Parts: sequence; C-alpha cells; structure tokens
Amino acid sequence: MQHALITAALAPVLLVQGRRVRRTALELPEAAGPREGVAGQGPPFSLLVLGDSAAAGVGIATQEEALTGCLVRALSANRTVHWRLMARSGDGLSQILRAAQKAPPQPVDLIVVSAGINDVLQGTSPAKWMGLLRELAQCFEQRFQARRVAFSGIPRIHEFTLLPQPLAWYLGLGAQRLNRATRQALPGLPGAWRLVDLDLPLTADFLARDGFHPNEAASQLWSERVLLACEA
Repeated sequence: MQHALITAALAPVLLVQGRRVRRTALELPEAAGPREGVAGQGPPFSLLVLGDSAAAGVGIATQEEALTGCLVRALSANRTVHWRLMARSGDGLSQILRAAQKAPPQPVDLIVVSAGINDVLQGTSPAKWMGLLRELAQCFEQRFQARRVAFSGIPRIHEFTLLPQPLAWYLGLGAQRLNRATRQALPGLPGAWRLVDLDLPLTADFLARDGFHPNEAASQLWSERVLLACEA
C-alpha cells in the first residue's frame, strides 16, 4: 500500500524524468568476444552465466574483462572450465527463465544469475518475482542438475550516476523490495542457492561511461563476490 501511494504521488515527476533518461542515456554495446568456450587444465568444471545487460558486459570492451571472463579466469586456475554465457540487454527474470528453459539440458556445476534491474524498471511486483524465482529454481534442478546457483542481488540503483532524483530514490526502493523478496524466497528453493551481496558503493570508479552499468573494476569485484558466496 505504501509503495502504491508513493508511486501515485510521484508519478508525474517520474514519468518526465524517465522519458528524459531514456532519451539522453548513452547507449553502449555489449562486450565483444566469444560466449562459450573451454579454459584451463585440471578436473572438469561447467559454468553457465545467465542474465541481463550487466552480465552481457554492456560498456566493457571484451568478455574477458566482463563478469564471465573474470569468473573463467579464476576458476580455470586449477580446472578445465567449460563455460557458456547467455545474457541479453533488457532481459528481466521472465526472459531469463525462458532462455534457461530453451538451453540444452546438461549438468552444470555453477550457474550465475544477474537479474533485477530491468524488473525494477518494469515494476515487477515482489509476489511475481518470487514466483519466477521458484520456476527458475525448478528449471535449474530439472534441466541442469545444478550443483550451485549464485544469484546476484540488485545493486544500489539509487547511486547510479545516470539517474536524477527523485527517480533514483524511487527505483532504489523498488530494488530493496525485490531484494527482500529474494531473501525471503531463497530458503524454500530447491537446490543450493547462494545470494551474492552486491550492496557496494557505486562511485564513478565502478561504473561504465553511461553511469549505469558495471565497468571492468566492478566486474572483477563482482566475480570475487560470486566465488566467495559459493565457498560459504
């Protein structure tokens, strides 16, 4: 109820600011480079990265410098990593679920998911979000027999330098609502899910030129958080 009242009160301002941001935002391409491969030597290990524009490396030159590349580099130090990236700009959790349902079924040691920003922008409700998480968990268990799932929390969208106030503050509230829903849903999901804490200060040092996507430094830190969460 409170969120609905805030939405109604701020609607005129949010509409104007949202249109201005979409009109003036710098559009950056997804990172270049292969989206699947094999790296390293040692025992076999399979990695699947699913997600949105952040996972796709928007604003970063190559996939080697983006999230997947950072993960592969770390994991392949003592393993033969068979990896695949399935990420697309603009995808919300429902689109990510559909992509997972269409992926070739095969056992996966680690699935990393980046989702939430687009759901915040689209106004996905916590109830719908939790339902999608349950469907995704069932897909991962049945299709991939996933040994571990690392689900990234939504970062501090209210600190994105692209966004003006009060739009940034309002979207930050939406991110908090979905992050709370994730924490509530995780204990009941089938499989070994871990929440990756991305509650980090997002200064210009960690953002791409568009002021919205993670840059190379943020991707490295993100990958470290993923691996740390998986060790817990």
